[in-house]
Amino acid sequence: QEKHVNLVHIESRKSKRRNSEFEIFVDCDSNGEQLNEIFQLLKSHVNVVSMNPTEHFSVQEDDMENVPWFPKKISDLDKCANRVLMYGSDLDADHPGFKDNVYRKRRKYFADLAMNYKHGDPIPKIEFTEEEIKTWGTVYRELNKLYPSHACREYLKNLPLLTKYCGYREDNIPQLEDVSRFLK
Repeated sequence: QEKHVNLVHIESRKSKRRNSEFEIFVDCDSNGEQLNEIFQLLKSHVNVVSMNPTEHFSVQEDDMENVPWFPKKISDLDKCANRVLMYGSDLDADHPGFKDNVYRKRRKYFADLAMNYKHGDPIPKIEFTEEEIKTWGTVYRELNKLYPSHACREYLKNLPLLTKYCGYREDNIPQLEDVSRFLK
C-alpha cells in the first residue's frame, strides 16, 4: 500500500522445487519505478524472485477496428465454435469410415450436437449403440490392465470415484454431463 501498487491477482501453490516452500504469483498494476522498488524489497525477504513483465502498450479508440476479436470468457466461444477449422461430419475420401453410411450418420449426429451446444446448457445425454458399448468395454478392460503400471497416482486414486459417481464401467459409457458435474 505504501508503495502505491495495485494488486490485481494473487495465487499461491506449493513449490515444485521444495515441499517446504511456496510459489506466489502476483499480477499488479503500477508504473515501472514502483514495480522495481517492490522487486528490490522482495529480494531481501524471499529466496527467489522473478519478474515477467508484459509489454506496456495501449490501443487508441481509432485503432480498435484493426484489432481482431477474440473470446474473453468461455461463453464467447459459442460465437465462434462453428467457424473453427476442425473435424466435423465431413470425411476425406481416404478415411476408413468414408464409405460407411452408418458411421457417417453417427458422426454427423455428434458433430451437430457439438455445434449446437452452448456454454451453460447441460451436455446432452447420448444413447449409445450396442456396438459402441461393446467397443467401450474392450477399451475399458485393456486400459484397466495398464493402469497399475502406467497411470499416475492421482488417476488411480480418482478412478473409484469416477466408477461410483459417473458410471465408469465396462458395460456403461459415462455421460459427459455426469463427468462434468463430478469434476466441478
